Amino acid sequence: MTARIDPLDLAVSTVLRGHQGQKNVTNVHLAATTGIHPRTLIRILEGHRAATVGELRLLAGVLGSTASEIAVEAERLIENA
Repeated sequence: MTARIDPLDLAVSTVLRGHQGQKNVTNVHLAATTGIHPRTLIRILEGHRAATVGELRLLAGVLGSTASEIAVEAERLIENA
């Protein structure tokens, strides 16, 4: 049985991918600079796994943001859905 991912975690993945695209940052660069294993990174970005708070902080930092800014954007996505 597969665990369901929370809608907020899915929205966080969407926001992270959006920032990644805007900054033109590759998965290889994100994995290398954050220390997150590439397979784990892909699972987070594709919404198959929730990012931990620490992972979110690392990813947001590389993307020029903060974990709290990413979370607020994700909440807005849910509200506007």
